[in-house]
Amino acid sequence: MREKSKYTGSFTAGALLHHEFVAIQPFMQDENLNDLLAIEIKQNKYLAIKTEAARKRIVREMQNRIINAPSSFWPFFHNLPLAEQKLALFYLCLKSYLLIFDFHFEVVAPKWKLHSKNLDNYDIQMRMDRIASFDETVYNWTEQTKKKLITKYRKILREAGLMRDDKLIKPEGITSEFWQYFIQLNEPWFIEACFYNINEL
Repeated sequence: MREKSKYTGSFTAGALLHHEFVAIQPFMQDENLNDLLAIEIKQNKYLAIKTEAARKRIVREMQNRIINAPSSFWPFFHNLPLAEQKLALFYLCLKSYLLIFDFHFEVVAPKWKLHSKNLDNYDIQMRMDRIASFDETVYNWTEQTKKKLITKYRKILREAGLMRDDKLIKPEGITSEFWQYFIQLNEPWFIEACFYNINEL
């Protein structure tokens, strides 16, 4: 029996999903959240996504990220300014998708440390090929799927404020209180993920 892969490409359903998470803020803290999301798939009152099939895919990924959010995350998130909200959602992507975490810490963060700011598809494709060499699921993805995953990951970086055009950038104007939240979670690795040095905070 084949071992189940730890890698998934389901995040192509959406990038950071910032609009979507803000849209469901009125009932995000409700204990019946999953039931309310099921209703939202049918009624489309908040998400404003054209087709029911698309809403299903988006909601499935939202639920995946919600599961991986610390209990204090959403009250914290909803009080943040826009740039910090987007970085916080990037944290959820890193927590929810091993492929994004892998790309980021095996390719992108090392490039930043080496002061190499240009990021092209080939850099990420090389890592994808390396993963495919030991993971049968990734190996069997079509070239179109692999290309789509790389494109979506780069879009996530841009939406999070970590890339402009093809260049990696350090997000500016982020408060020390924002970083302190992740230190308190005992997850200071996220600070490094955003190209900051914890010793400089």
